[in-house]
Amino acid sequence: MIPRSRTPVVRTGALVLSVSLLAGLRLFGASTSPGGLDGLQTLGTLPPSAQFEAAAAVSAEQAAEVVAGTDHVYHPGRLGEDDAVIPSAAIPFCEGDVVESCYGGEPLRVQSGYIGRDAAEPTIGVDDEGVAFMAAAAYDAAVGLPRTRVMRSTDGGVSWSSVEPRIPNSDYPVHAVSSDPYLYLDEETGRVYWMDWHGDCSFLTWSDDQGENWLTNPEACGSPVTDHPTIVTGNPPPPLQTVGYPNVLYYCFNRVTDASCGRSLDGGITWTPTGAPAFPGYEPGNSYNKFGVPGLCGGLHGHAVTDQAGRLYIPKSHCGIPVLAVSEDGGTTWRRTVVSTEFLTGEAHVGEHHSVSIDAAGNVYYLFWDDPGHLPWLAISKDAGRTFGEPMMIGPPGVQEVNLPAMVAGDAGKVAISFPGTTSEDRGDNRRPWDSYVVVTTNALDENPTFVATTANPPDDPIHRGNCHGRCGLMLDFLDLVTSPKDGGFWAAVVDTCTALNNCNRATSPGAASDGEGVAVRQVGGPRILSIPAG
Repeated sequence: MIPRSRTPVVRTGALVLSVSLLAGLRLFGASTSPGGLDGLQTLGTLPPSAQFEAAAAVSAEQAAEVVAGTDHVYHPGRLGEDDAVIPSAAIPFCEGDVVESCYGGEPLRVQSGYIGRDAAEPTIGVDDEGVAFMAAAAYDAAVGLPRTRVMRSTDGGVSWSSVEPRIPNSDYPVHAVSSDPYLYLDEETGRVYWMDWHGDCSFLTWSDDQGENWLTNPEACGSPVTDHPTIVTGNPPPPLQTVGYPNVLYYCFNRVTDASCGRSLDGGITWTPTGAPAFPGYEPGNSYNKFGVPGLCGGLHGHAVTDQAGRLYIPKSHCGIPVLAVSEDGGTTWRRTVVSTEFLTGEAHVGEHHSVSIDAAGNVYYLFWDDPGHLPWLAISKDAGRTFGEPMMIGPPGVQEVNLPAMVAGDAGKVAISFPGTTSEDRGDNRRPWDSYVVVTTNALDENPTFVATTANPPDDPIHRGNCHGRCGLMLDFLDLVTSPKDGGFWAAVVDTCTALNNCNRATSPGAASDGEGVAVRQVGGPRILSIPAG
């Protein structure tokens, strides 16, 4: 855990909040208090954020460009009767419609570009005007501690600048340090949430005007101590009622002893625990043993999501198998479903970041990768996560291993997926290249769906070399993928560990993948997963 620094004043656009965070002592006021802004002290006003210069900008050499990646079209693989993996089957491009024998649609095309800053475990959001935001955490705070910048692009990812509020008369963000960064954009309202875990709870800052002005709550969570947090908004399910903001805001986290959530009914100002844990951290009698403790399954989980009915979903590699927790009452109670018993899904950070998403028709998609195979599998539920069909192996032909899979669903049967992957079979090769794969299917509900894929980097410029097991260099715990409500395409948050630093991108020196540059990947061609109403 990173020690907290003292933050004397927090800038929030037109409002300044006094915050004194001393080690082990919270002077701000209880985050679970029922009152509105009682815990905030107004000190005065500051100039608008436009008067603060950008902390980072993308150079001409780093400008975004359309990538000539490696294209694939294929049907998914399956698990055979002898538990051997039947690989995905390539199908050729052809003229005409998509049929079983060939693919007559557009190839997938993406634009990739550096955001001008390192971005460990990045998250991304895009509003209905196409303005994109990305959390970029780098180890450049005091004495090498990490801190997060909020990067914004208003031109489709071509250029980026930082827009986060800062401590007056300094270059430090109001979140002075970060143990875990996170950014989430509520597509319904356009509100941008920026969060950094600081030990017991989190700094939570939000903007309703595309990053021009901000409001900060320095003690947001509902129930300390928290770790590995994820935030998401959703429609309020009965009997919950919101005040001053239309959606419930959830904050879900790992405490090792369980995976639990807090919630805010007023947009992030006040917080309460939701109720029972989504997952217990300890399962008596279970043979699984994390850290050598029999029955300890821990609380690390994937990103939380919600559906149109207000259900809350959390995916997890629980006791070594893929499990989905679902709450229909705002996190008060949970039901858990084993997605598949045919696969083991790893220990510690190995395979534990699973992804879940729900399409417009309510179908639930669960994405995981197995251990020790390290291949990506997609399972689908048509009954709100109560049962799942047979998982499909959705890696492109030739891909031998993946990590950190992310996913987002759009219209019925339409899904986008991203992950780092390698075609090398030699896990002992500390020079083997890894690419950034993006995959789309528009008929996932068919018996034998078609997947269209490409790489978001040129074939001769990998994003990693060597072993990508666990945290994969400075990628750390997860990557991210969202849809654009402006054009129906996807945006991915990626990390390039293999750059010109140490000549990693062009050479094959072992151990050279030591960078952590943030990369934004935007779909510019090929099948889209989200329909945009005319006008």
